[in-house]
Amino acid sequence: MSNLIRIQQFFIFMIVFLASMSAQAEQADTVGDYKIHYNAINSTLIQPDVASQYKILRSRYEGVINIAVQFKKEDAYTGIPASLSGTASNLLGQQQNLKFKEIHEGKAIYYLSNFHFSNEETFKFVINVKSDDGKLNHTVKFQRKFYTN
Repeated sequence: MSNLIRIQQFFIFMIVFLASMSAQAEQADTVGDYKIHYNAINSTLIQPDVASQYKILRSRYEGVINIAVQFKKEDAYTGIPASLSGTASNLLGQQQNLKFKEIHEGKAIYYLSNFHFSNEETFKFVINVKSDDGKLNHTVKFQRKFYTN
């Protein structure tokens, strides 16, 4: 696959990610010079070829969490490597462990994890984020309701 096609697929994925974020307030935690962007979407919003490239399971019952960790250098943020672990729990207390995979696209670094849901199911996400330099140790918490489509 040519680099141009891979770059186009990446931009399609990021457009979907950003469009889903624009429907809500920006979801980011700022901790000192670090910013953690996070979102969870239905996997069917991701184009099939992009999902295949990044080995993302697409299904009306699968969601995807996207996390980006950034560090502020001078007046700009840049993506940094981090270690992530976490859980997705429904309101009945049923818990899924999240397994994040690191994606590098140019200077961007982000982390993806799938999770399974049923129609109109609400999840509480608790994600531990540690920067590789050891200076960031933060827990991101958010809640979202999912619908099959």
